[in-house]
Amino acid sequence: MKELREQNMKLTETNDKLSSKFEQNEDCKNTVKEIISKLNIECDVVKAYRILSKQKTDTKIIAWLSDTNAKNQFLITAKKNKWIANQYQSDWPTSKIYINNHLKKFKRLLLGRSKSAAKYKNYKYVWTSGTDILIRKDENTKVIRINDENDLDKII
Repeated sequence: MKELREQNMKLTETNDKLSSKFEQNEDCKNTVKEIISKLNIECDVVKAYRILSKQKTDTKIIAWLSDTNAKNQFLITAKKNKWIANQYQSDWPTSKIYINNHLKKFKRLLLGRSKSAAKYKNYKYVWTSGTDILIRKDENTKVIRINDENDLDKII
């Protein structure tokens, strides 16, 4: 448990360093507020910051919203619209914007393993709902919830 706390502190410090690197010229909280308002959703942004991706070529904005229902509505609306970056802000590039739940590292890795296992076993659907990972073989089969590596054994 102590080791886990230390790792969490290191991750927090790293995130703080990365976010401060980008916050010099950008108000991420305001950026998220603008995007939310363009989607006609009312919700308060608690905090927001930008981080580098693993490839260090692009960045993500991580945001905490005050209301879970509004967050879910925001995700649904944003996915339906499939916006291009410069539709939100004219000085942004003409690339797609992906808006989704931010998964913690464990869940992100588990999602990757779930997708690999599903592909290997010919499952058609792997998705997340909130922070849950769900798998379904086809339209007529039962949904399987994946909580850890052992749950991947459930898919046949």
